[in-house]
Amino acid sequence: MKFRFFSHITASLATLIVLGAVSILERQERTRFQTAYRVNVLNKLHAVEAALEAQIDRNLALSRGLVAYISTHPDIDEAQFDRLARVLVTQQPDVESLNLVRAGSKEGSPGYTYSPNDRPFDWQAIDLDRSASIARTIESRNSIVEPPIALDDGRSIVIERSPIFITPPGAPPESGTYWGTVSLAVDLTSVLQAVGALNPLTSLKYSLRDSNGSPDREVFAGDGAIFQQDPTIVNVDLPQGYWQLAAVPKTGWIYQSPVLWWLRGGGGLLALLVGFSAFKGLDNPRQQRDALERETIDLREKEALYRELVENAHCAIVRLDAQSNITYLNPLTQRLLGYSEAELLGKPIRTILPPQINKATHPLLAAIEHSLFYPHDPIELDAKATCGNGKMLPMAWRGKAIVDPVGEVRGVVCIGKDISDRALAELELRASEAELRALLAAMTDLIFILDDRGYFIKVAPTSPDSVYRSLWDPTGRTLEDVVGPKRAEEFLEGIQKVLVTQMPHSFEYSLVLDGKEVWFGVNLSPMSADTVIWVARDISDRVRVEAQLRSAASELEQRVEKRAGEIQHANKQLQIEIVERMQIDEALRQSETREREKAQQLEQTLEKLQLTQAQLVHTEKMSGLGQLAAGMAHEINNPVGFIHGNLSHVRDYTQDLLDLLEIYQEEYPQENDRIEEWVEQIDLEFLKQDVFDTIASMESGTERIRTIILSLRNFSRLDESGLKQVDICEGLESTLLMLQHRLHRQSNLPEIQVIRELEDLPKVECYPSQLNQVFAHLMSNAIDALDENRHHWTDKPGDDDRFPRTAEPAICIRTQALEGDRVAISIADNGSGIPPEIQAKIFNPFFTTKAVGKGTGLGLSISYQIITETHQGTLTCLSQPDRGTQFKIEIPIRNFAASSCSVSSDKQ
Repeated sequence: MKFRFFSHITASLATLIVLGAVSILERQERTRFQTAYRVNVLNKLHAVEAALEAQIDRNLALSRGLVAYISTHPDIDEAQFDRLARVLVTQQPDVESLNLVRAGSKEGSPGYTYSPNDRPFDWQAIDLDRSASIARTIESRNSIVEPPIALDDGRSIVIERSPIFITPPGAPPESGTYWGTVSLAVDLTSVLQAVGALNPLTSLKYSLRDSNGSPDREVFAGDGAIFQQDPTIVNVDLPQGYWQLAAVPKTGWIYQSPVLWWLRGGGGLLALLVGFSAFKGLDNPRQQRDALERETIDLREKEALYRELVENAHCAIVRLDAQSNITYLNPLTQRLLGYSEAELLGKPIRTILPPQINKATHPLLAAIEHSLFYPHDPIELDAKATCGNGKMLPMAWRGKAIVDPVGEVRGVVCIGKDISDRALAELELRASEAELRALLAAMTDLIFILDDRGYFIKVAPTSPDSVYRSLWDPTGRTLEDVVGPKRAEEFLEGIQKVLVTQMPHSFEYSLVLDGKEVWFGVNLSPMSADTVIWVARDISDRVRVEAQLRSAASELEQRVEKRAGEIQHANKQLQIEIVERMQIDEALRQSETREREKAQQLEQTLEKLQLTQAQLVHTEKMSGLGQLAAGMAHEINNPVGFIHGNLSHVRDYTQDLLDLLEIYQEEYPQENDRIEEWVEQIDLEFLKQDVFDTIASMESGTERIRTIILSLRNFSRLDESGLKQVDICEGLESTLLMLQHRLHRQSNLPEIQVIRELEDLPKVECYPSQLNQVFAHLMSNAIDALDENRHHWTDKPGDDDRFPRTAEPAICIRTQALEGDRVAISIADNGSGIPPEIQAKIFNPFFTTKAVGKGTGLGLSISYQIITETHQGTLTCLSQPDRGTQFKIEIPIRNFAASSCSVSSDKQ
């Protein structure tokens, strides 16, 4: 009895198991069927949504094209507006009307209106009703799509508005003041027909409504009851807001799957298999749904990200198909080239290239064709593009072929950047180089660049006289090859001296060229740590004049000696007769007096001639140095200014890249191992901080160079060789900057301090370049005096009233306005002072206490002459042993003597 009903119980249990399994499978199949059904509807709805957003974007692009034109052409009139509107509206058949209202127009004024269908459109009433929407688009500076308006004839019209802001010259686009508003009226029914929402053959019913968040949101199109029938809803993204698009099947939702009858009929026989399969695939529908939703969300996010990157990119992006036809171009490309999207889509790339070109003459076409055959080779070149107005735009192109997963080339993506500024800078650089070559070609001096071993590295393209022809192109040779071993050894000593001291060095030498002795004057200046600049000038005429002067002086001495001998012979004869001797003695005394006076006059003339010659040579050297300094300052200032001007762009570009990197880190916080390893290797956080410090250091360096160049030009003042009213303090600061390298700490020697006590002085009428020369002589002498004691400088008590704040080597510079329209400039040092016995000689020509080769003895003499004779002033020296030396200059504010001479010379 125990096992009597066992088979029935087992059958019952099997039946119950089968029924339970079938029931579970039925529910799962119903869920799967409904999910798949909804996913199918959702995909169709997304297709309509994407088409609707694309249609709205095209209409907005049309109005943005008009905005871009008016922002640069604000003086547009109604005729121009009609022509532009006619061209733009023909591209979009769903546009009912186009309206342009200028800011400041009378309230309610319709502005300029264009309607392609000649249907009346009351813009005045619409604008008054939607004034809040107009204010919002102006405040946000972005386009806006307003809810549709129902017209009396049953049509629904969507209003799209875009504000217009002026583009000032040289400023970013549309960064100026508000100009007006462009409004576009679009037939919503035509738009929905174009995207397929009203197609009678479609299997879905659509409805479109606003998204204001209230339960009674306004329905724009379709049956509002659709939103109550469990619809599938997506958001249609707008520039400022969104719409909701809903859809349901026309036949209603189907909840029963055809497979259910098969499950119920065969469930009993396949109980165990069906049960196992049911449990095995329990989670499959949910996993499929989640995977589909994740893929859909990921795809939309990537699409939105790429769209934002491409549309907001700072470079032109053009996509081509395999036949080199344009399939996409971003908004910046349209603005740069002046074309609309409709004008270029489907056109070959040669449309934006210069006319009458082919693959052999235009590198971009050849590079694109090469990339189509060799997709792994990138495109990198510079080529010009043709704008819509016919102008040529220099651009830097980069590109790469588009290859699908199976390896087939689908097209090419080209990225272009406007390089007009760089092209203009290159033209200016070439013009500057041509000007420099012309200046060098006009010089008659010979200029070489030599290294520390005597090798000729470079020859400046000057135009020396024929006497230099034998030395014209010694590049690659040595001094020994050109002038011989002995003379080359002497020259190398001078070169080593210049490189060690980093100070200019001058000397003279002679060569026998074409059988004639030719004298050269050479100025050696340091250029770098191991190179010098050799400037040679033919001074044969000057040497010849000096030889003639020496010959004349020798002949004069011989004549004097001869005359003295004749007098002695006459005295012997006169001793015979005492009476005649007294007469002859008297005559002799008179003759000797005359000859002595003549000899003294001749000696004074010779001394004055030597002084004049030395001053002329010194002035010529200073003039040459000033010209060279001004030329170097001008040539250096251009590239430094270019570098300094571009550093701000480098800072902005670097900040943009760092911001983009932060966005990537926020959007993709999970980094792979390779990225983490590279971030640690480059120390990314330190790089973010240090890159701006590096740019700031570069800006500080270029600003320092520009300051030095300005001081160099102010010091030379080649353009102010005449009488000018200048700021004395500015000349002192420029001179100090020129001597700054001598004031700094050297080895273990203390730094020379500069104490400025400069009063505000009125502008002084003077010769600026000569006055700067005086300042340079006095400051250089003060530095030399301090350098003699810096080797054994000890802490001195600061008891000198001129140096109350320091016991270190120092120079004190004072300016003071005096009574009687005069100014005083004092330059003092706390060196060892000048001994009293030589203070009276310091202004004599050729007097110097420096070692041979370190001074000419003309600095103070020339300075004294410039102050006393040229500027009608005084130059005095006050010095005490161990208390330093002070030179005091007093000059009138108004130089009446020089002014009168200038006026008289102008009259003549």
